[in-house]
This record gives sequence, C-alpha cells and structure tokens, in this order.
Amino acid sequence: NVVISVSVGPPHVEFLKSKDKSTWNAKDVADSVLSDKSALRVSSTQRLAESSILDAHSSEIDGERYWVYEYLVRKSPTKSVQEPTNYRQYVASTAERDGYLYTLNASTL
Repeated sequence: NVVISVSVGPPHVEFLKSKDKSTWNAKDVADSVLSDKSALRVSSTQRLAESSILDAHSSEIDGERYWVYEYLVRKSPTKSVQEPTNYRQYVASTAERDGYLYTLNASTL
C-alpha cells in the first residue's frame, strides 16, 4: 500500500528566515514543513526530534524551484506494534507559491 498526502502551509520563519526562496536550502525547507507535522502528541519543540532527514536537495524545473527530501518519522504506537521506535520512511517534494509551501508526501505502509 502507498500513502500519499498533501500539505499546505506558510513557511516556518524559524527555519526560513528570508522571504527570498532562492536562498533556501533543502534541509531548511524540510525542517520547516516537518516542524508542523506530528503523528504523536508532543510539544512543538519535540516535533523535530521524532523525524530525521535522510537526504535533501533542490532542483529547478521550468524556472521554478522544488525541494525534494527523504525522511523518517517515528510512528505512534498501535495495538499491534507497541514500541515507540517504529519508523516510516517518506519521500516528499515541496514548492513555494504565493507565500505558501505545497508539499506532496509519499510512503509505503
């Protein structure tokens, strides 16, 4: 099974301080997107601790910048898997349009 999700939100100013997206690096874009996502009930300061960026790069297609990254996220314990060390691997692509980050995520179950 493949899980596909889309998220839309403003850039997190803690990671993307400049409004000039040509200065953004892929890891900072990934951190910005991942800082607001959490499958676990944790405080905002703990959210990044549950994810790990494995690879991040950017490319330009038709004059638009895209940031692509691969990351692991710690999953919530379930009835069948109680260990909190269970991780899911994702690949994501993010683009910025009109002040918002649009991200497409894909993962397998």
